[in-house]
Amino acid sequence: RYAGVHPVTELPLPADGGPYELLDTALEPGQTWEYTLKAIRGDGITHPYGPIEVFSPGNEGASPFLAVPYPNPAVNSITLEYELPSSTTTAGITVYDLSGRRISTEALDPTPGRHSLTLSTDSYPPGVYLARLDTNTASATRRFVISR
Repeated sequence: RYAGVHPVTELPLPADGGPYELLDTALEPGQTWEYTLKAIRGDGITHPYGPIEVFSPGNEGASPFLAVPYPNPAVNSITLEYELPSSTTTAGITVYDLSGRRISTEALDPTPGRHSLTLSTDSYPPGVYLARLDTNTASATRRFVISR
């Protein structure tokens, strides 16, 4: 496991109060990075956050990885980022409501590596949902919220 420092600094935050999510697409699989965030308010006052440690799983293992869905809460669509190991031969994502009812199922290309899927949530009533990534080797589940 590799540890390094990858600072994010001088990030002005919009005045709407958040929440915010930073996506670092340069983070390589199998590495750990330490982040320190310096938020600058509209009046110029800075607030440091962190440090926090972020680990990006590699696809060399036997387990699939499902990232936290975004935006969360969602209104019209949700994006699911996932990573499939090299041993994957079948894969799919199923969305369930909290009572366990299957809302939708998407068959996925089992090609190993990082992928993303954007689902329309226009027909979903507001509430809490579970996205489950299933492969022939294992599964991973994440929670997300639909609000209107």
